[in-house]
Amino acid sequence: IIEGITGLIKATDPEINDKINPATVATYVLRVQLFLNTNDPNQNKVNALANELALKANGWHPTESSSEIFSLQGKLLEAAKLLIYRPMNNA
Repeated sequence: IIEGITGLIKATDPEINDKINPATVATYVLRVQLFLNTNDPNQNKVNALANELALKANGWHPTESSSEIFSLQGKLLEAAKLLIYRPMNNA
């Protein structure tokens, strides 16, 4: 999580980057999100701030279609977390 957050901050720092690379920013946001439990208020705040930073740094303005994509991405992340953090059955 530390690598993801520091990478996101570095990737969005205008003093380091003349131009923000949206793919790099998205990669770091996803790394952070996979580790967060959004049911925990502190972790949910980190999630919201990572999303907000990515949107502002990349100059994105959500549209109806991008909102649908973001919603699906969020659902996929939550499902992936359940898979990652649940012990596998050895059946």
